Amino acid sequence: WKGAGKKMAAKMLKHTTLWPVMNAATLPLSFLNAAGGLDDPWTIVLKKSKACGMLLADALLARPKGSKPVTMIGFSMGARIIFYCLEKLAKSGEKGLGIVETVALLGAPIGKRCKKWKRVRTVVAGRLINGYSRNDFVLSLVFRSKSLTMDIAGISPIEIHGCTVENLDLSNLIVWHLNYPKILPLVMEKLQIEK
Repeated sequence: WKGAGKKMAAKMLKHTTLWPVMNAATLPLSFLNAAGGLDDPWTIVLKKSKACGMLLADALLARPKGSKPVTMIGFSMGARIIFYCLEKLAKSGEKGLGIVETVALLGAPIGKRCKKWKRVRTVVAGRLINGYSRNDFVLSLVFRSKSLTMDIAGISPIEIHGCTVENLDLSNLIVWHLNYPKILPLVMEKLQIEK
């Protein structure tokens, strides 16, 4: 009976002046309903990314002295894991130096707080790259709905005085968040990390 009642109410609304308003609200409500299914897994992955970043930092700190510096590239939560790893390396003082050569964070669900980016920059000996796309509405919608910040590294450039971060605008290649793996060869070519 519930379903029949809803259908009847919808048919009745079609014949009122409220119909255009209801019709206009349908699309945004559909997006919110779809995003609602992402909430729990997103929150879980956000929390787990910090733990993974700590473990990655521990593994890097345990490497023998004189090991070749690493280059790290990650997109989405992989970029977040790398960022947490760099934060822990920075907190490790001198032990955390000389381990990381180059870092590329692509579509990163990370805030743009100045203090954190400056701290992370201290442990990256070479290039620190923020690959972003202004078209990444999935990252924008989901991250902003779960965070108190509106500034996200994965959708805009990092511009912090005294902190050298290379910004790579990938808006012409990235239509939505899950495009990153598909266009990785093009991104690698643009980054020119191997040269």
